[in-house]
Amino acid sequence: MVTSLRGPDGGSSLSEMFRGQGGSADPLTAVAPRLHGPVVLPGCGHWTQQERPAEVHAALLDFLTRIDGPAPR
Repeated sequence: MVTSLRGPDGGSSLSEMFRGQGGSADPLTAVAPRLHGPVVLPGCGHWTQQERPAEVHAALLDFLTRIDGPAPR
């Protein structure tokens, strides 16, 4: 494991930040500030797009709208 890399605050190692010890409430947003939250589909397996296509499609459209604005009509 690489432990010599430092997080954006200059003091915490990245491994500390990913374990939540870097002083940030959400350690991932400290290193990736534009990170979007996870989409969890309870009971879904590894073939998410085949098992729950409508929900995956809705999540992708929501993500794309947030990063690029609403689609033109």
